[in-house]
Amino acid sequence: MMHETQQNQENNDVIELFNLVAPERESELNILIHKYDPLFFRASDQLRFILDENHLGFIRYSDRTLAEIWLLGWVVWKEMYCWSSFIEILNQHSMPFVLSEFDDLPDQSESYADADDLYSKAMAFIESDPIDWELWPSSIPKHKEIHIPNNDENNFINNIVLFSLAFIFLHEFRHFILHKESCTFKDPLDEEFECDRWATWYILADSETYSKTSNEDSMKVKTNRAMGIALGNAVIARIQNLDLWEKGKSHPSIAERMKKFAENLDLSENNIHYDAFWNVSSCFLLASLRRQHALPARIEFSDLREFFMKLLKRFDL
Repeated sequence: MMHETQQNQENNDVIELFNLVAPERESELNILIHKYDPLFFRASDQLRFILDENHLGFIRYSDRTLAEIWLLGWVVWKEMYCWSSFIEILNQHSMPFVLSEFDDLPDQSESYADADDLYSKAMAFIESDPIDWELWPSSIPKHKEIHIPNNDENNFINNIVLFSLAFIFLHEFRHFILHKESCTFKDPLDEEFECDRWATWYILADSETYSKTSNEDSMKVKTNRAMGIALGNAVIARIQNLDLWEKGKSHPSIAERMKKFAENLDLSENNIHYDAFWNVSSCFLLASLRRQHALPARIEFSDLREFFMKLLKRFDL
């Protein structure tokens, strides 16, 4: 009976997501599905974030949860544009980040206003009860429309947000596997870190194999996937700030999660995409700090990775 239910649309949707972001792992994924027999179950809509697993074989989620992750991914990515060009210039000229100089840039107020408008529209949708699809921001394609051709920028963002969505679902899948294997952790935070590690490994570890079969630049593929994981962490930060996690569930701070990810990430510095990754990831942090009214006045840095790590220290570890 359980094997029959694996063929339901909910399972197919999640499995398709995993295969979209790491098609080179399809055979491994089939083995995992056969061995652990999970059921990805779509719950009825509720005004809260639903994404969890249990020992009975269910990984539960809702359409609202999918939409929240998707929307917040787009919102954070769009807000990144407020910062990225300026940060790139600072890095090229070995200049410090000075907030007052940044705020004086032409059109910066307009950039903030556009980001805030999109954020407000996204929150209106997220907070609607019952869920009101008429409130979906028109500038963001729905996650069910990801296969519809559109402009190159939207295609790129769609792919990055797909990686973030898969990262969050793979995290829960790892919880499920650990419980099936009766693995226990003295500290529940250690289990959270393990699930982050495994989800990251799943997406990144064999990206070069995909690059060879698709004739794409291997560093570009790995960097884009890493951007998606960084975006996933930024989305989790927004979810935690919005109190969307189920009450009573223990999660580490986003700064701790991002710090471990950054420390373990293996990206070659001899790679034209290296700076782009740390620039984008730093801008995710700046966007989050701005929402908390906690932007730093000044930061000296020698490279963009150092800038990212110094920004992390602005969060409560």
